[in-house]
Amino acid sequence: MQLSIVSVNVGGPQVLRKLKTKTIYSSIDKHPVVSSKELLLTYTNLAGDQQVDTKPKELGRQLHGGNEKAVYVYPATHYGTWRKELGLDLPVPSFGENLTLDGIAEDEVHIGDMWQWGEALFEVSKPRQPCYKLKWQLGVEDIEDLMWTNGRCGWYLRVLTPGIVPTSGNVEVIYKNTHAMTVVDALREKEKKNRKSQS
Repeated sequence: MQLSIVSVNVGGPQVLRKLKTKTIYSSIDKHPVVSSKELLLTYTNLAGDQQVDTKPKELGRQLHGGNEKAVYVYPATHYGTWRKELGLDLPVPSFGENLTLDGIAEDEVHIGDMWQWGEALFEVSKPRQPCYKLKWQLGVEDIEDLMWTNGRCGWYLRVLTPGIVPTSGNVEVIYKNTHAMTVVDALREKEKKNRKSQS
């Protein structure tokens, strides 16, 4: 199964919001790579991309970045729906994704699916949990709630083998872990856990 690359996107830290007590930095404002036909992908990110908040969490995890969140994928098919619902232009990559793909969505992707992109080998690791920074990026106050509700969250890829990846062409799905949860099911499980922890 081959998925068409719509855009490969990178970005670095920028001021997203200035609050009274602190300044919020983010790399969510990414831009398509148009000057290169290929990029180096390491175990943690694409060349030219940089995560901001990489503070360690429990069990050695990170808030952003790290091997489990090296590449953020967002389906191109969602853009038309969002534009209609929100009445916004929303150019790619408005959701801060590294890889905008055509031909697949959250209910078709399973945790543990394996993908080949150029020289690099990946495993689907987890859904992208809606982030408060997205509301400032898009100017949509309830975007987090909307993403939790509709499941149009995108997902992260874990890098198994780094290498050179093309900025156009296709990504190949080489293994589907159909016995595992889909990305949207995993998001729903995460939502349940969040609700329990808040109750």
